[in-house]
Amino acid sequence: MADENTFFKNIIDTLQVSVCVFDTERNIIYCNRGFADLFMEGAASYEGKSLYDTDPVYVDRITALPRVLELKRTVIVEKQDKSGEDYAIITTPVTDSDGDIKYVIEAIYDDRRTSDEPADYFSGEERTGDSMVFISQKMNEIKMTIERISTFDSTILITGEKGSGKSTLAKFIHESSKRSKGEFVAIDCAAVPENQMEAVLFGYLPGAGPDIGGTGKAGLAEIANGGTLFIDEIGMMPLSVQGKILRMIQDGTYVPLGAAKERKVNARIISATSMSLENQIKDGRFREDLYYRLRVIEFNIPTLKERKEDFDVLLDYFAARFNYQYHMNKSFSDKARYALRKYEWPGNVSELQNAVERVIVTSKENVIETADLPDTIIAPLGSFDAQLPPDFDDAVETYERRMLEEAYRQYGSSYKIAGAMGMSQTKASRLMRKYGIGKMKEKGK
Repeated sequence: MADENTFFKNIIDTLQVSVCVFDTERNIIYCNRGFADLFMEGAASYEGKSLYDTDPVYVDRITALPRVLELKRTVIVEKQDKSGEDYAIITTPVTDSDGDIKYVIEAIYDDRRTSDEPADYFSGEERTGDSMVFISQKMNEIKMTIERISTFDSTILITGEKGSGKSTLAKFIHESSKRSKGEFVAIDCAAVPENQMEAVLFGYLPGAGPDIGGTGKAGLAEIANGGTLFIDEIGMMPLSVQGKILRMIQDGTYVPLGAAKERKVNARIISATSMSLENQIKDGRFREDLYYRLRVIEFNIPTLKERKEDFDVLLDYFAARFNYQYHMNKSFSDKARYALRKYEWPGNVSELQNAVERVIVTSKENVIETADLPDTIIAPLGSFDAQLPPDFDDAVETYERRMLEEAYRQYGSSYKIAGAMGMSQTKASRLMRKYGIGKMKEKGK
């Protein structure tokens, strides 16, 4: 049997495909030579190593393992390196008789790769952008629109709540456009004092700016020439500067502080706001003509609560990032994941990112439990836990039943419950039958 295993491993080693097999804890069971050479520095011993022991580029930009563990199905992702060549990652779960995942096989296909000349994954760029992490239909529709307009320079206005990812989307738009080789320059109007806004945006000549007597300084508009100027929280821009931005959009010109002549600039304008610009216009705080020039194309980013399908993908993405950054190997228990899903996330994706970094750093064990989560997240569960009966077995069943009842109210089917609670559909259906959850609805059909 050992000889047979060696024989098959030798065959897989000769394939022009990078192959790795993981268990459900993201530990490596087997990887072929192609994978080891690319992502493990040719490590001779791979057994027992974690996903997070591989190359950071693989963890952060290539692997689809976290998505497969969350979706419980095969995921096929096409990507592109910087030379424009395609490669594909096919990640497939291997399940037992109950439908529970035992292993995950990830294979990376690239016809150009040979054992002597590995593909240039390390400097490559994903088609979907390095920071756009989603599986939801709402976000996919935004991505598809961005792809359709990638050859145009139309102004874009991004709206959405604070922390929803407006700056991330703006950078993705830049990276997907014909200006991607130019600079992406960002300014947050909420962070710049009103009396310095014009100088920061358009620059100033010696003696004309904040450092009187200095040598002068180029503005962000000049730095963004040939690229993209992203203006975040544009609703907080002073009226005195709004007219100058309008001129820059219409004529492609601006005048630095202290200068007598206008200068030409070729920068695309992407702006974002978390406030209602319509209300700002009514209050006389924002120019209506500028508003219409800014929103030739408009994107509204849904809140994290409105894109629930993306939650686990984002959770795993941030966990992978911070595990690598802090040399950790931590994961969330099913109960911790459930508590995180139940939380409202008023700070959206930014709050989730900060929460994940906090628990990765502060938790003592490799498996993060509910008790490790911030009090603001687990507080809503307190009154629920207080109602449990004193007997341990009864308490477990009561807690289990209430969790399923709440999940059924929220998701409405065993398939969606299984995905949301990190279990197989077979197990979800069995537990629903055990507690009679969903029966009345089925009888009423």
